[in-house]
Amino acid sequence: MVKVLDAEQVVVAGVNCWRLLLDTDRGVFTYLFPAYTFEARAAEYGIDDQDELLEMVLLEWLDTDDEAEPIDPYSEVEPAARQKKRGRIAAVRRRHEVSFDVHKSKGDMQAFLRSKMRVDAENVDVLRDEVVKVRAVTTARQAKAKAMRAAAASSAPMDDAGGALAAAKEARLHRERAAAQDV
Repeated sequence: MVKVLDAEQVVVAGVNCWRLLLDTDRGVFTYLFPAYTFEARAAEYGIDDQDELLEMVLLEWLDTDDEAEPIDPYSEVEPAARQKKRGRIAAVRRRHEVSFDVHKSKGDMQAFLRSKMRVDAENVDVLRDEVVKVRAVTTARQAKAKAMRAAAASSAPMDDAGGALAAAKEARLHRERAAAQDV
């Protein structure tokens, strides 16, 4: 369970943030994150639905499956990263239902967050351009590293497990000497 009890916008070290009061299976605590997190996820995964972004941000910290394949929107193509992220959030949602309290002065917390959360299309475009640039550099570096490993593997001598190659050469040399003495 993740229930949003309260939400407020605060500035921490010059950064606009959201501070949420959450009631969870682990207790009641404060969840603080930069306000641009919604725009960053929109840019990283190509998602523009506010409800999906809100749920993603509310649940992603609960994605503690160390066995799951990592998701890196900066090295994977957007549709693949988006599909993986949606799958992981769906798995978390099955374990932790999201709900929103009705605050005495702010009303329905989901409606309050929706009305205040900022997902500016221009900011998303700027962030998406950066994601695309980083993804291109990362992909090029990964391809170069793979090519270098392949080249190194093809030019490297084969592994001489337990000295078998050396022993075979020694045995051949011994046979050749013995044959030369018999003549």
